[in-house]
Amino acid sequence: MAKPVDEDPFVQMDRWGVLRDRFGLRLVGREITTNAARISSPVVSWDANSQTATTLSGRFYELVGAPHPVVTANVARARVNRWRLRPEEVSLVEPGDLENLLALQTKEAREMEAIWQGFEGCVGSAAFHFGKVATVVDAVSGDEYVANMAIRHAIQCGAREFVDALQRLQPKGSGFSLLDTRKAYLAIRALEYEELVSPSDIDAVTLVEAVAAARVMAEFLPDDFQRIRKEIGDA
Repeated sequence: MAKPVDEDPFVQMDRWGVLRDRFGLRLVGREITTNAARISSPVVSWDANSQTATTLSGRFYELVGAPHPVVTANVARARVNRWRLRPEEVSLVEPGDLENLLALQTKEAREMEAIWQGFEGCVGSAAFHFGKVATVVDAVSGDEYVANMAIRHAIQCGAREFVDALQRLQPKGSGFSLLDTRKAYLAIRALEYEELVSPSDIDAVTLVEAVAAARVMAEFLPDDFQRIRKEIGDA
């Protein structure tokens, strides 16, 4: 992960190029001081004469020498694999087109912000429903059937909101592999599977594990998604 901007505000890259994904236009290349491949957060300003750019994170980039299409293509492929993107979601851009494309990016940035807001709303709803599980466990006593149904309903509502959040972040729910809470979600999916196979006969262990997983999701899910957003934006 990239260092915070206040620790690393200036980056020099050579063997550089430009790629485009659903978050914007990014600079890619080799960071001169570390000799490592680097990809920026979305570019917000560009000076073709000096080959300098400022990115969404506030970092300042200086590009040295001529573009390098081979390195750009290699970094683009790595990005597809790292973020579980579909290949068609990432494309290479001619550096000479960067200035004109930035002029069109303002509208796309507003649309992307709307996606993030919807995404965060779903995450908040998911955490709320998962949080209700603990309340139900503590409040309902006596009738085990009623308690189990209430718990299962709260978990199912949380899971639906969670899946909706993933779909907003990436098509087909990719990005799930980036979550620290993915192990907990697998326990919840196990409960959903048993609901489909035998809804009247849920294994007690599966239910207990799903309740424990719901507690984990309620506590850590918002921070988990914020970490992903920060990791995407702070390069």
